[in-house]
Parts: sequence; C-alpha cells; structure tokens
Amino acid sequence: MKTLPKGKAWRTEYVVRYQGFWLNPTVALKGVLLVQDDFKARATDIILSAFMKCGVSEFGPFWDHVLGYWKASLESPDKILFLKYEYMKREPSVHLKGLAKFMGQPFSMEEEKKGLVEEILKLCSFENLSNLEFLFGTWELAELAFPASEMLCITILGEFVLRVG
Repeated sequence: MKTLPKGKAWRTEYVVRYQGFWLNPTVALKGVLLVQDDFKARATDIILSAFMKCGVSEFGPFWDHVLGYWKASLESPDKILFLKYEYMKREPSVHLKGLAKFMGQPFSMEEEKKGLVEEILKLCSFENLSNLEFLFGTWELAELAFPASEMLCITILGEFVLRVG
C-alpha cells in the first residue's frame, strides 16, 4: 500500500491509485482488497452502477425515468405521490399533510391544533436527525471499523453546505 501513487482528496487526507481507480486507503481500498480476496463471481451476478454518476438507471436515462413518474402522478394523484425536494423544503407542513392524506391517514383538526404536524416536522428536521447518537460512534463492517462520519454526506441545497466524512 505504501508504494501506491497518492493524490489529493477532499474527503480524506489523500487517495491512492489502485488498479486504475482512486480510492480512500482506509475504507475503500480495504473493501476492494477484501472483495478481491473473498468474492467469487458467478454467471448470474448482476452489476449495478450508481445512476447519479452515469446518468442512466436500469430503466433508461434517469431524467426520462423521473419524468415518467411525474406525468403518471398528474394522471393518477391518488395512486402516485411525486414530491419535489425544493417544494417540501419551502412548505414542509403542506407536504407532510399531503403525504398523510395520500397514505389514507390524514391529520384530524384536533391533531393539527395540538401541533402534531409541527412535532413530526421537528423530529424529521435536519438539525434533529444530524444529531442522533448513533451517528457519532464507530461502525463495523466485516473486519473494518471506521468512524460513522465517514459514511455521512450532508448537503443543503441553496446554501452550499457540504460535509462528507
């Protein structure tokens, strides 16, 4: 590992080049080595690629796929709920009520008056979820142990806040 070429990184101190790929030496490289040692490929294996990197899902180009669901939600709003992050961020209580109604469990007037919608929004808030206790320990995977923070990616649209490990 010490002889591998090193490069600059933004998530870790550095990355190393191994078999044509730049990898985090403390997590990704160890994972690759474990897989190469223990994984035996079979003819029935399926290889999946992350659509956010290649722009294609298993159903075709990603945005065409999303557009199909959006159009279907307009035609059958009782069967398909299509939520847009930006709209949910702008009016979270409206969309939470819409989600509850879509699921057949709308909030009663009494529940709304008691502040149940606001309480759920508070529990689901970025601030609350980003401070949960299990996010700050050490996670173990196979023979690897690493800080939970290495598995977190936090992005806030419009404010350009990014925290990755």
